[in-house]
Amino acid sequence: ELAKEGRFWLSDKPSEAGSMGWDAACTRMVTWIRIEDVNNGTGYFVFNTHFDHVGVDARVKSAKMLSDSIISIAGNNPVIILGDFNALPDSDPLNILSELFIDARVLGVEQHDEPATTFVGFPADLTKNDIIDHIFISSHFGLEDFEIVSDNAGGFFPSDHLPVRAALSYEIP
Repeated sequence: ELAKEGRFWLSDKPSEAGSMGWDAACTRMVTWIRIEDVNNGTGYFVFNTHFDHVGVDARVKSAKMLSDSIISIAGNNPVIILGDFNALPDSDPLNILSELFIDARVLGVEQHDEPATTFVGFPADLTKNDIIDHIFISSHFGLEDFEIVSDNAGGFFPSDHLPVRAALSYEIP
């Protein structure tokens, strides 16, 4: 069940709704929940975000704020982080998150024959090589499967981004 929830804005005023930070072009935020097993109270946190698409400084500071906030909110509990980070693998924002969390895409499980992009734009271009949507997990989780889903209806995609899917395992302590 949903045990807790919250949100904060990616800015110097994280508790001020609608605040915009640093060199960002848009207001950006993080939403989070804690899900608990009703029988034993064990659970995990899920954080979801969308980093700015223009501000380089905003993406780096957002990653640092997200990482620090997760430590403050979740402590040592299991964590899943989802989002459009507008950041490529090996970029500064993802390197900051990778100090504490694991990018599910790089865990080495057998991956599907998938495109090397998550941002396809309109019209869709599966050759863009823009992996900017990610799932990060804490070491509490195992990764069973990972996929960048490129299903479409005759070449028409419902979004300019492809969904990212990870099947996780978690052993309840």
